[in-house]
Amino acid sequence: MSLTGSNDSLIPVILAAGESRRMGFPKAVAMINGRTCASIVISNLRQAGFDSSIFLVLGCNFEKISDFFLNVRNLEIVRNHNWERGPLSSLKAALRVIESRGMSRTGLLLYPVDHPFVQASTLSRLLSSHLDLPQKIIIPIYHARRGHPVVFPSILFRELIDAPEEIGARFVTRQHTELILEIQVSDPGVLKNCNSPADLLTESD
Repeated sequence: MSLTGSNDSLIPVILAAGESRRMGFPKAVAMINGRTCASIVISNLRQAGFDSSIFLVLGCNFEKISDFFLNVRNLEIVRNHNWERGPLSSLKAALRVIESRGMSRTGLLLYPVDHPFVQASTLSRLLSSHLDLPQKIIIPIYHARRGHPVVFPSILFRELIDAPEEIGARFVTRQHTELILEIQVSDPGVLKNCNSPADLLTESD
């Protein structure tokens, strides 16, 4: 059961195109309690009310990873041929697909796949905050630190596409500090990125 009801306005973009050098294998298919990181992220998004298309951007090891997700409902797999240019190149690949299809969206949820411990309730708060304030950049805060995922409104899509890849999406946030809305969450998962096998361990492991 979703926490907020069906959503057709905010589209999640899961970034999973990198080489995962420190992990030693692709982060999207890294296992946590028998489930892949990407599957956990997708499941939590569904629980939080993201019922329409979710974009999963792959790059390095595309063939090896994509087979895991070919039959996932309402999942759009995007291939980033320029994945070596960094995470923003993956976001641009997804935005170009969204733009080419004329998809009407009020914003996107920028979600690195290496943050699988973000709670569904946090995702629900980000969604509801966006629905209330659709022109804001929304960032979760835990213990005074900014985390992931981050909401970008559609009014900034073109600027994200034009932003320098070596700086990343923060180039746009720095240009629009007046649009930033920080929401306090009691979820350490917004800060916990999984870069090594040890990071995949949960408290129960």
